[in-house]
Amino acid sequence: MRGGKRTRSQKKGDKLERQNSPEMEDAQSSVSSISSQQDSADTMRSVLQEIRDFRAEHKVDLNKLKEEIKGDMKSELEDMKQEIYQKLSGNSALTQAHETMLKEAEERIDEAATVNMAMSDALIKSMKEQRAMQGKLVDLEGRSRRNNMRIYGVPEKKEGNSMSDFVDQLLKTELTLPDTNLQIQRAHRAVARKPERNAPPRSIVVNFLEFNTKESVLKRPGKKRF
Repeated sequence: MRGGKRTRSQKKGDKLERQNSPEMEDAQSSVSSISSQQDSADTMRSVLQEIRDFRAEHKVDLNKLKEEIKGDMKSELEDMKQEIYQKLSGNSALTQAHETMLKEAEERIDEAATVNMAMSDALIKSMKEQRAMQGKLVDLEGRSRRNNMRIYGVPEKKEGNSMSDFVDQLLKTELTLPDTNLQIQRAHRAVARKPERNAPPRSIVVNFLEFNTKESVLKRPGKKRF
């Protein structure tokens, strides 16, 4: 029986084995899929961990870089602030100096204007006084010329050392005047170029102190060239 035909139970077992074979294959396939998914999950976790480590490492570097940049910018801003402050301080001092100079210039201009007004008033007053004095001088000159008299024909150098004494003696001799003081203030030759030898002599200008004396001399009879 063992070496011959198969028994009913064996046949039944073979039949069950054939019926269970697809289910076993599905189970094995599921196990394989789960194992593959498990490997993928492990790989993902490993990648995520590496990413976390990378981010943590670079986060420290970035924070350090931020602090360094922040410190550098703060230092540069502080230097810039000090430089601007120094420039503003210098400009403020320069502006104050300019204001002081302008104030002094304004004060000097005011003083100059005051002095100029005073000088203008003094100049106007001086000009008025000069006009008055000039009028008096013209009047005095006119009055002085009224007392002048000219004598012609007296040879050059005949007067000697004193023209006044010579004229006084000449008038008294030629006009037979009494022995009185003629009050001759000045006597001199006319202001002109000295004549040559054969040319007529220069006239003599005589100035009397009083007009009446001159008139009395001119009215005296006698040969005269006055």
